[in-house]
Amino acid sequence: VTGVQTCALPIFFEMNGQERSFLSSAAGIYYNIGVGYTLNEHHQRAILAFSRALEYQPDKVKSLIRLSEAYNAWGVELQLKGHFEEAHNAYLQAIEIIPKNADAYFNIGALHYTQGNYVRAIDSYKKAMEINDGSRYILFNMGLAFLANGDISSANQTYARAIRELGKEEGLRVGAPIDLAHFINSQKGNYLAVNALQIIELYWP
Repeated sequence: VTGVQTCALPIFFEMNGQERSFLSSAAGIYYNIGVGYTLNEHHQRAILAFSRALEYQPDKVKSLIRLSEAYNAWGVELQLKGHFEEAHNAYLQAIEIIPKNADAYFNIGALHYTQGNYVRAIDSYKKAMEINDGSRYILFNMGLAFLANGDISSANQTYARAIRELGKEEGLRVGAPIDLAHFINSQKGNYLAVNALQIIELYWP
């Protein structure tokens, strides 16, 4: 699957109620098939099913949302397998379908971080938070990206904001101290590792 290819079925006459009902039923069938594939984590098949549903009802919002979510989930699967370029393309496809897909922006940020593109990671994290204020837990990820990029001041400020707005328990829930510990191990005792240790000792002693 390389992209969404949806189009309205060619109708050269005014549909009657029975014909409209048929299109709605067909769209519903493919939609439900897509939901089933999603539940079983068959993301590529879910993408195909939701795309078919949209062929019958191109303006069906719930199918568009599901299709965007399926692309995002497929991106995660690809990323875990190490297929980073394909994962990035899947995330971008999710955003093309639903521009305000905060999860896809977050995943792009995480992908950029994994690849050492820390500035791009920060930008993607910021975009995710702009879309969904409820995703402020991303502050912990953003703080780590600032730290990895060598911007200690912004890192300290971001972690302080995260603790102030969300609390230490939320940091534990999302694994912030564990991420910092992994970062410390990767830095082999340099000044960034020292600062990371200071953050842990300050908030999670």
